[in-house]
Amino acid sequence: MQRVTKFTRYLHQEGWRVSVVCARPIPGKPRDESLLAQVASANIVRVPARNIAIAIARVLSAFKRSPRGSGQENPAAGSGKGSARSPLSTRIARWVSVPDETAMWIGPAVRAGLAIAKESQVDVVLATAPPFSAFVAGKKIADALGVPLAVDMRDSWRDNSSIVWPTSWHRNKMLRLERTVLASAALVTAASDGIAAEAAEMGAHHIASIPNGFDPAEFPVWSRHDTPGLSIVFIGRLYANVSDPTTFFDALALMRSRGTLPGGLHVKFIGANTPWSVGLAGARGLSDIVTFADFMPYADAMAEVAAADVGLIMTAEGPGARAMYPGKLFDYLGVGVPVLMLGAADGVSANLVRDAGAGVVAAYSDIEAIAAGVSELASRKEARSLSGPTNPDVVARFNREKQVAELSRLLADVAGVSRG
Repeated sequence: MQRVTKFTRYLHQEGWRVSVVCARPIPGKPRDESLLAQVASANIVRVPARNIAIAIARVLSAFKRSPRGSGQENPAAGSGKGSARSPLSTRIARWVSVPDETAMWIGPAVRAGLAIAKESQVDVVLATAPPFSAFVAGKKIADALGVPLAVDMRDSWRDNSSIVWPTSWHRNKMLRLERTVLASAALVTAASDGIAAEAAEMGAHHIASIPNGFDPAEFPVWSRHDTPGLSIVFIGRLYANVSDPTTFFDALALMRSRGTLPGGLHVKFIGANTPWSVGLAGARGLSDIVTFADFMPYADAMAEVAAADVGLIMTAEGPGARAMYPGKLFDYLGVGVPVLMLGAADGVSANLVRDAGAGVVAAYSDIEAIAAGVSELASRKEARSLSGPTNPDVVARFNREKQVAELSRLLADVAGVSRG
């Protein structure tokens, strides 16, 4: 959400007239109305979301309520391979929808894009994903208008560990679609070098890495806290086998069994208050030190980060994990909070944490290393040596306004126009 919002905001400042085609809000899904002010300059056109999994869930819910119904929809968040944590509606949707469960949104999005073109000139179509249906819609609009297509890969497509297809036929169909879209794009921007490498392997020609970033002026500033105990915060949703707290909880449980759990330790998850995540912590006897809060506006979440001692990131070591920069990593860098990074030890995120001197890295699957990392951060706080990033030059590379200035230049090149 932040990447798309800032692209829209700063492209306008670079001289672009921006129209955005997006889905209407889905009832019950978190919304942050405070971000709308940042895209007030854009022409925003909303079309029905038409999410296949949600439609299936409604049918299953009605069947469940009927006297003869015996189906049960699993409400837990999660999309791990072979995991019963995935909602039944999501598992069914994978059988009938390629590239993803928002495929029915493509038609309305294309019609909206073509309607925009009747009102004002379109120089280039920029599609950002996931969901990857947006790439298909963007290609259809660009082809119909005869203008260049630029695609922004916020995550891996081929190597995305949250996408698990029921058969090889489904996966091969998706791979053919990815090759078609990327080969036809005049520009592909990627959120990491690893994603850029995937794009090249899948047929893209003009590729640029533009990682996520942050806006320094919009963040509260972290400072060392004198409160007792170590406070750790996580912002965002949790997904099985992706941003999965299982090994982190296992490490805390191990420390408690050994009597090495730091006194006063408290962990808060913001935006991850689901039965599945709460159950994971409870099953390990951690309910007294691990708490969960519902989604909150971005500014409020950043205030929670600034008030904590450590920002937590967890990226399970699945396909594509080494190439992934979680957006919250840049939020943490922007605030200046020390980071506990659990993920691929040789991945881009781990390397960034090390290069920035921003905190402690442990392999996601190494429970002993995770426990050692928690202990190290607690010891640093006790010794009053806990600090955020120590290499400001590395952090400065992720200034969002500068990144979008580069995006603007790239778009102008492929569109053959002058901006700024």
